[in-house]
Amino acid sequence: MELTFLATLMFLISFLQIIECHYPKYGAARNITCYVPKPAKIASWHIHLLFHQTNANHTKGAFDIRNKFNATFHDRIGPQCKDLFDEDHLCMFEPDIEPIWPFLTAQWSIFVTNEDLTDMFSWFIQNRGIYDILIHPNTGCEMEDHSDWVVWG
Repeated sequence: MELTFLATLMFLISFLQIIECHYPKYGAARNITCYVPKPAKIASWHIHLLFHQTNANHTKGAFDIRNKFNATFHDRIGPQCKDLFDEDHLCMFEPDIEPIWPFLTAQWSIFVTNEDLTDMFSWFIQNRGIYDILIHPNTGCEMEDHSDWVVWG
């Protein structure tokens, strides 16, 4: 799994070197407001749980964690996410059961508001089991969101 993590990270970093920013709603201007006068404001978060789609047991375990997450937070999860960055509630994305750019493995993910971050971060850290998780902010500074300001677990 460590090799997959490193390959995914290298792929993601190379991808991020060629892109600019998220939607203008975040107000980030590439290389102007990401760090100056201070780091860009964090508008929301994504948490991704990565799994090996070619391994039935690994896939089942990832979906078991997803089901456990749903059961734990069923009263806080809103309708399914419709937009990558413009939600106002905790929501889940459809799982990607095959690698979808920029991920080299399958993954499922959630959209997290700033208000929900502490609870979601704590839950994923303690319940991820053998799976890699990627937690990143959404600021509009795509490269920094996925490199300098990312947390892997």
